[in-house]
Amino acid sequence: MHLRQKMNKINESWHKKNLMPDNPTMEQRIKWHLEHIKYCACRDIPIKLKQEMKRRKIKFPA
Repeated sequence: MHLRQKMNKINESWHKKNLMPDNPTMEQRIKWHLEHIKYCACRDIPIKLKQEMKRRKIKFPA
């Protein structure tokens, strides 16, 4: 497992290999963002998605 980058730089190679699907379901969005935060520090999980993850009791890094 890779540690999350500490800088706010985009991990271009990760993004190229892991595109968000067109019209993703909520489950796909959650899965993508949980993986994204492990490998790229370009942005945080969107607030509305965090709220949904909390509602579903899905843990995510602070």
